[in-house]
Amino acid sequence: MLSFGQLDAARLARVMARAGAAPTTAPPHLLVAAVQGTSPPRRWFVDRTTAALGRGQSTFDAAAAALWAWVPFEQPWLTAVHAGPPRPGATAAVIVHLGPLWSTNACRVTKVVDTASEASFVYATVPGHGERGEERFSVILEPDGTVRWEVLAVSRPAAWYTALGLPYVRVLQRRFRHDTVPLMQRAIERREHRDAHA
Repeated sequence: MLSFGQLDAARLARVMARAGAAPTTAPPHLLVAAVQGTSPPRRWFVDRTTAALGRGQSTFDAAAAALWAWVPFEQPWLTAVHAGPPRPGATAAVIVHLGPLWSTNACRVTKVVDTASEASFVYATVPGHGERGEERFSVILEPDGTVRWEVLAVSRPAAWYTALGLPYVRVLQRRFRHDTVPLMQRAIERREHRDAHA
């Protein structure tokens, strides 16, 4: 949903309520196809960013805690609206603010994995989102002890303004994924520093 200026609390609450009752707009098994390396439907973009965050259980635990706290969304041009850690069925919104334009994009968490070696969640778009698709955020503790961060997204424009501004939208998508890496790294460093001085 595109607007001039930030939505007030009442209007944002209405957007979130509608999103909570709406079906997702991502086709079934869209992200699964990307994970397996099979081709998604024509005209869909598949984007993946990966990075090593460090090694060991303590690094994994710190990275998982950062993911559950939505740290990857703490970017200057974004606001994440949520009601706590991701959980299946929960609704969240990512608000993009660029100058006078604000784009409020609601989504639904469809899957959460919380194990000793993986922390991840998937969300899918709902009606009113500028894009259509799914995105997965993962922290993985590999068998060799490496802690890996990955953002995997499959998307296509769903609104006139994202279709019209597609080249700029693609730049913003790349910027978002890229900037999640230093945010996760700093969150890990803060926790490790805190634990060392506890």
